[in-house]
Amino acid sequence: MRQNLRVSLGAVVLALATLAAVIFALINFDQRSRFEVVYDGVTWLDTDHGIQASQVSPNSPATRAGIRPGDTLLNFNSVPITRAAEVARRLERAGLWTQVRYKLSRGGEEFETPLLTAPAEKPLAIEKIGHLRLGSVLVRNCRAAAGSCFAAPLCIGIPGAL
Repeated sequence: MRQNLRVSLGAVVLALATLAAVIFALINFDQRSRFEVVYDGVTWLDTDHGIQASQVSPNSPATRAGIRPGDTLLNFNSVPITRAAEVARRLERAGLWTQVRYKLSRGGEEFETPLLTAPAEKPLAIEKIGHLRLGSVLVRNCRAAAGSCFAAPLCIGIPGAL
């Protein structure tokens, strides 16, 4: 009789734990669908010449601000920027639908441009094989099968990140 009680109690606990896991998964999916990433439309890369715009998405805030691939970012809201990862952090702090000012260099000429941040599009799937996006920073040469990177330690330990 005691054995049956233990088995029944174990089954009830297991069922409650499973139900809780399903509820938390649904809450997680709901929160993920509501979360908005602040977006400028540029993939910024750390280079020997500074932080350069590698890609500029069409119809993005950056396109409307006149930013082109190859432009070098000097300042973000009058604050010097030294790493591409700082751009994503500063954009997140600025928030959605906020005007920020980029000081850029193009062909040796410096200029400032205002940019209105917007929410990033939510991809249905990751389209690029061999690349991993972290905010607006592109990490190159990631291998999903091994869960490691060459020359990009940011994605080590993210199996299946691609």
